[in-house]
Amino acid sequence: MRSLAVVLGVLLPLAVAQTRSVNLRTITVAPQGRDTAPGTVAEPVATLSRAQALARQERAAGRSVEVIVRGGTYYLPDALVFTPADGGTAEAPVVWRASAGETPVLSGGSRLALTWKPSPLRDGVFEAEVPAGLEIDQLWINGRRAVDGAIPQSGDR
Repeated sequence: MRSLAVVLGVLLPLAVAQTRSVNLRTITVAPQGRDTAPGTVAEPVATLSRAQALARQERAAGRSVEVIVRGGTYYLPDALVFTPADGGTAEAPVVWRASAGETPVLSGGSRLALTWKPSPLRDGVFEAEVPAGLEIDQLWINGRRAVDGAIPQSGDR
């Protein structure tokens, strides 16, 4: 009887762990992914909103979900809102985490692909056309916040 208890003590946790891993869906998101991809390590999705949609589908099917967010910058055009539909249970948890050793950055800003050219106003001043209607309250260049530029009026010193 003791050997049966020892065998069950070893095998039962393995069976439970195996059941959990079978019911676990891992979704990988990476800035260089594609939102039409399945969200695997080899084919990650590109946006957090797509990862969230996939996680909600898996959660609705009763599976545990782990969303692995790879390093890089994720530009969020809208707020990423979590609701009770995103929550898990003790039996089927939903976990979002950064990929080991990587640092994801969530940005509420927009990445601009601008063509900078020297300004005719003054040496050392550059200018670029921005999309119509763009409102800027911060400007970051190469990961550093830039100071708003001002060109003195003629005669100012």
